Amino acid sequence: MWLIHGGYPYTLDMIWLTAAKNVYTDSSLMGYYVYPSELKNILKQWISLYPERKSCSGRTPFRSTMPLAREETFWLAARSARTAVAAALAELVAEGAFTEEKAVELARQYLHDNAAKLYGEKK
Repeated sequence: MWLIHGGYPYTLDMIWLTAAKNVYTDSSLMGYYVYPSELKNILKQWISLYPERKSCSGRTPFRSTMPLAREETFWLAARSARTAVAAALAELVAEGAFTEEKAVELARQYLHDNAAKLYGEKK
């Protein structure tokens, strides 16, 4: 099961839903809904518990009622996600939760590998 938008605004509940086998979530467009500083806090919790089940996927439905064009919305969400995951992982490394090498691996999983594994990577 793939849960989109991180369950926003129920992001804490989303963490525990992903404890179930074959349940994944993505933070797509959460970067549009919340500031990167808030997204950082959410991602820090997610990464600490179930990093292999989180993704920043762009494959979510686009609602035409959004004030920005599709491309602008996805760009803003992706930029916010990259900023937030970098800040979350930097804090986790500083706290000793992960090594820098593990943080880079987790960033790659979040930004690419988890979605590619779930959706199938296009070549």
